[in-house]
Amino acid sequence: MLPLLPSNNDDNEQNVSDSLYDLCKANDIEKLRSILPFIGNRNIINKIHTSIGSTCLHVACYYGYSDMVQILLEYGARRSIRNLRHSLTPYEEAYAHHIKQLFVKQQQLFSNNDYDYIEWSIVGDDLLYKRREFLQAIDLYKTYDSHNLISKLLAEVIHY
Repeated sequence: MLPLLPSNNDDNEQNVSDSLYDLCKANDIEKLRSILPFIGNRNIINKIHTSIGSTCLHVACYYGYSDMVQILLEYGARRSIRNLRHSLTPYEEAYAHHIKQLFVKQQQLFSNNDYDYIEWSIVGDDLLYKRREFLQAIDLYKTYDSHNLISKLLAEVIHY
């Protein structure tokens, strides 16, 4: 049985993380639902399994466990974490279209809890020039304390 107390040492957190991973791999939804509310550190579900190199969300997506994926997303599993073996996100691990649709349904524009980083994807011939230009604009806007300039920068980001 998993320790249900708030975890404060690394070994205990890793044991809990490994146990959660095993529950996700076995698609043991009921046990996972009963345990999640008692885990002190919600980010434990985002830890990478030591021997496999994937998170709970990766394994649930890989095996196509839609209910498990739904629970993990609702609990706050991060979508941007890449696994160690193939450098894939959970979305990329999912083979089934209905699993990928869960990510689309769960995504909310202004309340995304996946705040680690933003991955950019731009296509074109002059990307290095655009990058340099964009970084210069950011550096310029950092020196000013103006709402209008920040709004202009955001408009430029959206335009890209």
